Amino acid sequence: MSNDAMLTICAVLTWLCLLHGWTSRKTMQRAKRVPLVRKKSAQSIQPVRHLSKPAWVQRDILQLKALLPAGSGVRQIAALFNRIQQNKPQTSNCSIQKISKSHVANILRSHAAQAMH
Repeated sequence: MSNDAMLTICAVLTWLCLLHGWTSRKTMQRAKRVPLVRKKSAQSIQPVRHLSKPAWVQRDILQLKALLPAGSGVRQIAALFNRIQQNKPQTSNCSIQKISKSHVANILRSHAAQAMH
C-alpha cells in the first residue's frame, strides 16, 4: 500500500471519529506525534547542572546569608552569588556556571537548625 493511500485512510478514519464524537479534536491534536525515546549511550556526558556542587559553594552561600541584611531572601543571595562568580576568572577546578534559587533555599533549609543553635 502506498503512502498516499495510508494517509487517505487515516484522514477518513479521523474524520469519522470526529463526526461521531468518538474523540475530541484536542485528543487528536495531542496524539499526532509521539516523541521517540532514545536510549542513553554509555559514553554520554552528564550536564554540569546534574553534578553535585563543591563544598565551597555551600560555604559561600552561608557566608552571604550571614553578611546580608536579615530581610534578604534566596533570590538576592542567588543573584549576588552568580554575579560574584561571573566576575571571577574561570579556572578548571572551580567552574560553577550558576546557582539556582531552589539550590540556595535547600542549603539554607538544611542549615536552619544549625543557625538557631
